[in-house]
Amino acid sequence: MSQGETWTCGDCGEPCIPIRVGEEKAPCSRCGSFAKHIHLVFVDEANPTVTDFLDVQSKNVNVTGKRKIRRHLQTGSQWSVSQEKFVEKVRDIDRDADTYYERVVDPETGEVLRHCEEPLSEHFGRGSAKPRSE
Repeated sequence: MSQGETWTCGDCGEPCIPIRVGEEKAPCSRCGSFAKHIHLVFVDEANPTVTDFLDVQSKNVNVTGKRKIRRHLQTGSQWSVSQEKFVEKVRDIDRDADTYYERVVDPETGEVLRHCEEPLSEHFGRGSAKPRSE
């Protein structure tokens, strides 16, 4: 972080010498005023990471429950708990075409962390489809 200060006369705006604690106040060399304006500047630098994530669902309103979602598409940056950073994820679940596609990539290295492309009817054993442990 950097900082700076500028002192000027409070009446005419003429630059003046800063006064420190214990020093005698000096009048402005131009107008004789003792009023001062102190302009302080603090500068810090931040490099935020901007991410985006799109979550789209296509629904059949004539069907109730979970089955009414016919297609679910997710794409973009998502926080990975296991990697402890953002990863790029694409997931496409299409009930009508019976397809499941998921690809997770580390954006820094380009490494494919997960790739799954299979019929949706054969996709089980992950997430909420895991067998319950007793």
